[in-house]
Amino acid sequence: MSFQQPTSGSKRKKISWNFYTFWKPSEAEEKTRYHQFLKDVVSALNKQEIWDNPHHLLHILLQFQQFSKEHNDYSQLLTTLISHRVTVLLTNEWV
Repeated sequence: MSFQQPTSGSKRKKISWNFYTFWKPSEAEEKTRYHQFLKDVVSALNKQEIWDNPHHLLHILLQFQQFSKEHNDYSQLLTTLISHRVTVLLTNEWV
């Protein structure tokens, strides 16, 4: 039976940091992931059950925060479209 010393906080942070830098995705992988996310958003918006539900649309808007450094005209158009749709749906619920 071996006895193992608990890892100190600073050593644990260093291990965590090294693991993060080792597994940090490259810029090309991030861009690919972002474009796949945009494709998934567009296909989701074509589904009636998502388009008519403000909770699903708000969830999609929150997911855009993952890619806060990635902004282009297409993502700006999608976020504006979704936010206006949420406003319309919530306004109709109140009327």
